[in-house]
Amino acid sequence: MSVRNQRVKIMFLGRTLSTGGLPPQYPKQSSLHILFSSIFSTLLALTLCVASLFFGDAIGAVSEIWVPPRFTAPEPQGPVLKPSVKAHSSSAQRQAIRQIDLGSVPTKDFEAKTVQASGGPTKAGFSRDIKGFMTVEDVRAQWDWQPTSGGGQVALLSFTSPGALALRLAIDVRALPQKAELRFFKDASDAGVVVSGAAVLELLQSNRAAGDPEPEAGIYWSPLVEGEAIGFEIFLPKGVSKEEVVIAVPRVSHLFLPEAFPSLKGVLQPKIGESASCNNDATCDATWAYTSNAVARMVFSTGGFSYLCTGTLLNDQANTGTPYFLSANHCISTQSTASTLITYWFYRSSSCNSGILNPGMRTLNSGATLLYQSATTDTSFMRLNAAPPSGATFSGWTTSTPVINAPSTGLHNPRGDLQKISYGNLTGFLTCTDAGGGSFTCQSASSATGTFENIQFTSGTTEGGSSGSGIFLNSGQYLYGQLYGGNSSCSNLSGSNIYGRFDKAYANGNFSQWLASSTNQLVVTKVGTGSGTVVSNPSGISCGSTCSAPFQTSQTVTLTPTAAAGSYFSNWVGDCDGGGGCSLSMTSPRSVTANFLTIPAQNVLLTVSRSGLGSINSVPSGISCSGTCTSPFPSGSTVTLTAAPVTGYYFSGWGGACTGSGSCTLVLTSNQSVTATFLPIPANNQLLTVSLSGGGSIVSSPAGLSCSSTCSYPFPTGTLVSLIASPNQGQTFMGWTGSSCSGKGSCSVLMNANQTIGGSFISTYVLIMPAINLLLLQ
Repeated sequence: MSVRNQRVKIMFLGRTLSTGGLPPQYPKQSSLHILFSSIFSTLLALTLCVASLFFGDAIGAVSEIWVPPRFTAPEPQGPVLKPSVKAHSSSAQRQAIRQIDLGSVPTKDFEAKTVQASGGPTKAGFSRDIKGFMTVEDVRAQWDWQPTSGGGQVALLSFTSPGALALRLAIDVRALPQKAELRFFKDASDAGVVVSGAAVLELLQSNRAAGDPEPEAGIYWSPLVEGEAIGFEIFLPKGVSKEEVVIAVPRVSHLFLPEAFPSLKGVLQPKIGESASCNNDATCDATWAYTSNAVARMVFSTGGFSYLCTGTLLNDQANTGTPYFLSANHCISTQSTASTLITYWFYRSSSCNSGILNPGMRTLNSGATLLYQSATTDTSFMRLNAAPPSGATFSGWTTSTPVINAPSTGLHNPRGDLQKISYGNLTGFLTCTDAGGGSFTCQSASSATGTFENIQFTSGTTEGGSSGSGIFLNSGQYLYGQLYGGNSSCSNLSGSNIYGRFDKAYANGNFSQWLASSTNQLVVTKVGTGSGTVVSNPSGISCGSTCSAPFQTSQTVTLTPTAAAGSYFSNWVGDCDGGGGCSLSMTSPRSVTANFLTIPAQNVLLTVSRSGLGSINSVPSGISCSGTCTSPFPSGSTVTLTAAPVTGYYFSGWGGACTGSGSCTLVLTSNQSVTATFLPIPANNQLLTVSLSGGGSIVSSPAGLSCSSTCSYPFPTGTLVSLIASPNQGQTFMGWTGSSCSGKGSCSVLMNANQTIGGSFISTYVLIMPAINLLLLQ
């Protein structure tokens, strides 16, 4: 049986559900609407009431959590008053902007791109290549850089795709100054949206830090601009070279789905509001007004195409206002895709059944950080990179196991249309398997094993674009799942609507690290003459854009600094100090400062990384750390590194630009990296250390020691270790020193305590010199 994929792809991606394994339908119940006469007092009472009413004996389960919603200020009532955005180009430059016209799509091609396949999703747009801008060399040849009044420079272009209802540029960023400003606009009079180079680089860094492959990780998708033209301005302040801008603009996403852009009503020829006629206008149901404010329409881009889905803002137990956001894995499953996310808030009608977009609609263009994704429950759990608009609700949720016949409601944006509401009941639990080609199959399961749940709607349905939207208990309006797919429609209301279970995702994804009640705030500050980014593991901090985040009490958080080109990370100050990584136990609020410095001219960098516990120091000074540290040295410098283990550890050896286990001497003519490995001394072992001078080496029996300078190795207590010295050519072994060995033969050491042995080699030429002198005197 064909069904649409609830993710709306601008190109076709069908999804088919086999209903052979679905459980029998259970008796329907009427939709229950609870009026919030007093919101906060009602919520407190409903927490226990809902648990006993809908979840029966599950109330005693240890994993059961009920989190009520968090309400903010009243929602906006009128159009957004945009702050004045400074256009660095002059009025004359904007009027004379160069237009790149991609030309109309031929009718036959347009029909082929927009035809609706049986059972497939609603198409919303398609990708178009921009010839002449697909490589860095192409773009450099196209830019016309012009001076600005403040001593900077600016370049402008406008791309037109006739017939588009909205456009979005794909920008392949190879290099971009942090101080650059990118502006995207409709026409010369439009203030548009301004994005800093630092913000762009931060998004792309988060893509790469997540392990996403190139070239997708390096693509920045612009904010969406309604209309058939999108202007693109790059501004560079005084002192920033245009040679630092290394980008291509390979394609544009051309959107055409009429109902996805109701703000253009009256301009468009096609009919507005083409989602299914049996859908219910969410604005008409005042009892769901607060939860409605937690639901956002989503636009995102991946693989050259753009998509529509729906997501829900979630509260956490500590009521922190952190913008956690839930949708479907088949919508967003990679960090690169999450970085492209645009969310539309209060995206509903201005009044019941008006068909006119709410003038208080707000848009966020900042993307999101992907925290968890899983196909097992079709879950995508994110944190928005910007705070939601005033008036947004942080939805309540529960991890309790739902029960059959629980009256439930869905809020969603079918086909990207104004928000709709559907009423129904939970009819059973399922396990579902991706069958490939956009299809999946489901089998009946118990409440203990099922990772999905089936909702049968009695009023309203779901369509493409509804994917990822929440399903809520009617009583208390607690979210307990997000939409995967289904085969219901206006002509098949008894069909299935499959939702991933939130309680299963919460357990499998360890959501407590983000949503648990006991959290402490971590704040990162960046200082210094240089620039760079700081990211955390687990995710939360991505600074740049997100420099403060809550973490669960007692959770260990590791911060990793990455310097920008021309800079290096110097050191931490605050709750971490020294260089390299920073690990914090979040037993209390924490604050750290990252110091990035500029690399001096004619200098190269030496970076030392440590494994285990010990410290590394350099002569001349510069490197002095017990972790990872970097320091600049004048090109051509000779630098010597020494390693010192802490008590209970021994130095195993160098890696990278140095080898062995003695001191490390480097001549720095280019950037170099060295690793130092310290290992713990095993229990019931004693450490044998040998220090050599001159030219030769030693080995031990049993094996463990083999070096030509200084080395250490632990041996089990009571082991008898033999040391054998081997001089290099032209060298003679002069003998052992230390309390356990003497003479020039082999040395046997009983390891009943830590031992230190010395050995020296001397040149054979030096030994014969006294004899020669004696003959001369005769």
